Amino acid sequence: MGLINYLKRNISISKNSAKQLLKNAIAHEERGETADAIACYHRVIKADESWAVPHYNLGLLYKYQCNWQLSYKHNKIAVELDKDDEAAIWNLGIAATALKDWKTARTSWSKFGVK
Repeated sequence: MGLINYLKRNISISKNSAKQLLKNAIAHEERGETADAIACYHRVIKADESWAVPHYNLGLLYKYQCNWQLSYKHNKIAVELDKDDEAAIWNLGIAATALKDWKTARTSWSKFGVK
């Protein structure tokens, strides 16, 4: 029972750390400190690998930079972690279209009725 309690406590600490790091990443992004925001989002992901939000945020940030490969990568992960995340699906479609990955683009766009 001691190991289970230890793991539960550390998971809780990790998720709380991830939430605080996410707030920091968003603050950096809002101040236009893109490199710091990116670094912070990566720390969020390390703190909680199962959370779609930091992947989506990175994908969005990279979309604004027209860095289609990284936008695609992070939006794809966000969709894999949260299959109902319409914003990540939409942005995955945009990145896939930019990269001419027609299969992924078609799959993404079809969820919105686009043929």
